[in-house]
Parts: sequence; C-alpha cells; structure tokens
Amino acid sequence: MSDCRLCGRPGAELFASVEGRRYLRCPRCHLTFLGVTQLPDRADEKAQYDLHRNEPDDPGYRRFLDQLGAPLCERLSAGDRGLDFGCGPGPALARMLEERGHPMRVYDPIYAPDPAALDQQYDFVTCTEVLEHLHWPEREWRRFAELVKPGGWLGV
Repeated sequence: MSDCRLCGRPGAELFASVEGRRYLRCPRCHLTFLGVTQLPDRADEKAQYDLHRNEPDDPGYRRFLDQLGAPLCERLSAGDRGLDFGCGPGPALARMLEERGHPMRVYDPIYAPDPAALDQQYDFVTCTEVLEHLHWPEREWRRFAELVKPGGWLGV
C-alpha cells in the first residue's frame, strides 16, 4: 500500500499489473498511478519521448493542439502572456499561440528546463499531453495554481 500522490490519502491498493508494472488506485480520488519505485528515471522518460513525432509544422498535430488553442484564444485578451508547461522538444502550441499575438514562455523538465520560466505568473498556462506523465501530480497542481494569475486560465 502507498499514499496517493494526488490527494495524499494512505491506503492505495493494487489496481492492475501490466507488463511487470504495478498500478495502484487511490480509494478516495481514484487516481491510478505507479508505485514510486517503478517510476521511470529522467533518461528513460527522454528515450520514450524522443520516439514521439510531434512536429510544430505538422498540420495534423496543429489541428490536434488547436482543440485547446482555439477555445482558449476566444477567452484571452490581446497580448495576454502565456506559459506552455511541458512543451516537449518542438513547442508547437507555444508557436501557434504566438502566431495569434500571445507572447509565450516554454518550460519542459527535459527539453526546456528553464527554472526562470517558473518564477513568474501568466495570464494563461497550457499543459497538453503532460498530466498523465506527472510523477507528483499534487505538487504540480499547486505549481499551476501559482503560475496562473488570478482570473487567468489553465488549459489542459
């Protein structure tokens, strides 16, 4: 048994074993997660992410990201500043939002590990294809709340 890494409740129990990985489930919030000892290290994560082909100029990938980008832009004011958290090696969404007039910063613990990007607040923060990879989601949700200005937007 283990404490939930989202809500902190003790007593997460085995949910499933898949390919040698033991997934736990929290009885309170129902987060399903790997035990701490089975989390990939940074090198293994990077090796897996390097297999992804999410190119900023790929029309299909841009359409996929625009499912967040378009409705978000409808809610933003001209010049609102944003952060693309977990941007990956090719920050496509950040580029798309800049094309629409929104100054962007990027942060990714592997590809753009700029801690200065996390030392300010933004009118909006985007976080696409990231949440399922967070090792400590409760910590990151607190960080998101600190990064977004009051009345701002978190787009996931």
